Amino acid sequence: MKRRLCCRTRSFRQAVRQRSWASIRNGYVINEADRLREQGNYAAAYDKLMGAMQSDPQNTDLMFAMARLYQSGKMNKEAGVVYDYLMTRDTPDQAARSGAIDVALSAGDNDRAEQLAGGLRQDNTPDRLLLLARVAEAQGHHQQAMTYLRSARGKLLGLQSSNSAQTPTVGGVLAADNPFVGVSRTPSTTRTASGLRAIYAVAGCPGVNRQRNHAARHPTSRPAGGDRANPHAAPG
Repeated sequence: MKRRLCCRTRSFRQAVRQRSWASIRNGYVINEADRLREQGNYAAAYDKLMGAMQSDPQNTDLMFAMARLYQSGKMNKEAGVVYDYLMTRDTPDQAARSGAIDVALSAGDNDRAEQLAGGLRQDNTPDRLLLLARVAEAQGHHQQAMTYLRSARGKLLGLQSSNSAQTPTVGGVLAADNPFVGVSRTPSTTRTASGLRAIYAVAGCPGVNRQRNHAARHPTSRPAGGDRANPHAAPG
């Protein structure tokens, strides 16, 4: 009995190590494939992903990477097929549905994009708001699209809104487009002698306070050397 338990424990540990190794390997492959895809080397990215999928054909992370590759390569039909399959086992953030909506918009199938968007759960992340803005714009709902865009912008800037369909507020003031774009002026900075003295005084430079105290005690006095005769001046 004890020997059987030890064998099971050893087999379980081996299985865990194998899964961990496979996860690390697939993560590396996905990173490499994404890098190649972003460089436009679609063929090499495809070969890497297909090699990994032969060993792990049910891995959803590899499938998502393949769908992204199809999208980048303008193979919207193939990408749509992968996303449709992934929607049956979608992630909590509904990445597959979002990808399917993106594919539908790229293919000009605006009605399908709107239909798929109806199945999205409430999510006020900037990426989701931008996607909803694209869907609304594709349907000709320009005002709603602008509202989504402003909300996304507010999220990116750290502003808050109580509703994804509302423009974010700052102290009760609607935060729409930046009102200062095109009208801001950069004032020219003029450094006066008093201003420089103030900077030096704050910095603790020696001599400044002594000059200031000397001027206060002798308002009509001149700096040292002010009455020295000019050796090159003509005699009077």
